[in-house]
Amino acid sequence: MNSASQVKRIRKLNQENRSQVNASTRSDYLKMANEIVQVILANLDRPLDFRDVADVVAMSPFHVHRVFSALAGESINEMHRRLRLERACYALKYSQEPVGEIALLAGYGSHESFVRGFKAVFSSTPSEARSDSRRDYHVRVSNGVHFFSGTRAVALKPAVVGDIQMEVNILENCESRRLAIVPHQGAYHLIGSAFEKLGGLASQNQLWGGSMIAIYYDSPELTAEPELRSAAGIEIMGDRPAPAGMDEVSLSGGRWACYRHVGPYSGLGDSWNKFSSWLVQNGYEFGMEPAYELYVNDCSRVAPHELLTDLYISVKP
Repeated sequence: MNSASQVKRIRKLNQENRSQVNASTRSDYLKMANEIVQVILANLDRPLDFRDVADVVAMSPFHVHRVFSALAGESINEMHRRLRLERACYALKYSQEPVGEIALLAGYGSHESFVRGFKAVFSSTPSEARSDSRRDYHVRVSNGVHFFSGTRAVALKPAVVGDIQMEVNILENCESRRLAIVPHQGAYHLIGSAFEKLGGLASQNQLWGGSMIAIYYDSPELTAEPELRSAAGIEIMGDRPAPAGMDEVSLSGGRWACYRHVGPYSGLGDSWNKFSSWLVQNGYEFGMEPAYELYVNDCSRVAPHELLTDLYISVKP
């Protein structure tokens, strides 16, 4: 066999192996998603938080809802809210319970908010749904998960979505990073205050030269906003320790996926979701390292549409 044939054969074997790994990873993700579905169904009587699904996941909290959303076509909280409304619609059709009690069971604190939420999903008011014998109490979704009375088995099937087109680099030997950080707790979009403090400390201690980085530890979908953990950081060059008043953290090297977001920071949320969905769609398994953003250029020196932000997600070999 000549060298060209050997190369072709090796490439074919690698593609086949990769396809098998992808199928196995997607199967594991689907199993996890279905376990989350069962948790959602078992907790329709109360609000849902990450502690409810923590026992059935084995990845960074930051990624859980993105994996679920990529498979289900809706987030965990969106599915929980929809199923509560489907149950409410069922109760309107097949029981005589007052609308106010049904609203409370669906998680709405007032009749008015229940009417608004119900109408947004079913395009009719609760009273109209109760009087319409032809009203289907299910919302049309492609993942097959619905509320049913009784003991009917419910299983999620992957939502029908088109192929996601984006340029993602899989870095096999990404270098580790050592950062001096200022922790931030609360809404992610308010991390700017931590960066302001970081900027002052970096100037005082002559830390400039390293990359500016934001680290995200929690899922904003599943974690209460006051409890969200993140950090504003600057990469430490050389062997010097983090200065007083700053913590030091390390981001491991190895295999990472990287996507470059071009444009205003306001679009980063959509890029994170699309990036995560691309990894799920292509069979990559998320690592346990926290995700982070590396700011390639300075927002004070370039126009918003010229901003470059590299998003990093660790992936397993």
